[in-house]
Amino acid sequence: SVYLLGLISVLALSGCGEEVGGGAGSFDTVIATASVSTADIDSDVATWTDGDGDGFVCGANDTFTVFSDDVTVNIAVDTRANLPSTFDASKIRIVKVSIAYTPADTSSPAISTQFETLGVVIDPEDTASVSFKAASQELKASSVLSPLICSNTIYKYFVTLTFEGVEIDTDRTETFETTINMRFADFADE
Repeated sequence: SVYLLGLISVLALSGCGEEVGGGAGSFDTVIATASVSTADIDSDVATWTDGDGDGFVCGANDTFTVFSDDVTVNIAVDTRANLPSTFDASKIRIVKVSIAYTPADTSSPAISTQFETLGVVIDPEDTASVSFKAASQELKASSVLSPLICSNTIYKYFVTLTFEGVEIDTDRTETFETTINMRFADFADE
């Protein structure tokens, strides 16, 4: 489109190379960043019911349920500082997030990267709180984490949350990220 060609030309002439670093997504008209309010998450792999009333769990008559753990990430979309006043900043659509677990110690096994589809649209100069499963029921019930049930073992991970966004007016795709720490265990139920 003429708009896109004009925007690209002006940004190329104006040195479009506004430096952004870390976890920022540098689109043609906006910059997106992600942050979390809770950087440390304890993920309980089993929530128990004391079936025989003896005050203890993990017995033959006791049952457990697996729940997912959500995380909320604040995604801010700011207009580029060098955007010419003749152009409008674009909305972005957050398409998906990949959740990559890196073991924090040698006793924590590898976990495959997980993906969540999002589809959230954010206006320029706005911040959206986006919630998604950082640990799904399927992951917590998997053979990787099931050895934690009725044990005192804790698996620890550095988790990278990588968002894929599309600038709606230009169709440019970028990624940006933030991190959290997760501990998986069969924590004592209160």
